[in-house]
Amino acid sequence: MQTEPFDPAPLVALARVQHPDQPWLVEALARCTTGRRESRAYVYFVEPDSPEWVFRENVVLADRGGDVVVDVLEGPRVGGVEYLRYV
Repeated sequence: MQTEPFDPAPLVALARVQHPDQPWLVEALARCTTGRRESRAYVYFVEPDSPEWVFRENVVLADRGGDVVVDVLEGPRVGGVEYLRYV
């Protein structure tokens, strides 16, 4: 997977405010510092066809510019994020 730098700070801030009962989400997002951009809307942090991709749930972060859907994998780990404003 060819990756590029990713700044998770805006998503971490949203998760802290919107999901204070899920500190694991803040920690998992903070670890997302490199990713593979599939499109303007989607960034992968784990390749979806790898054995590591074991889907658990989606978590939505409400953002002024449009919601962000976080694909949460077992672990918990963030597999990717989708910016709905670009879909």
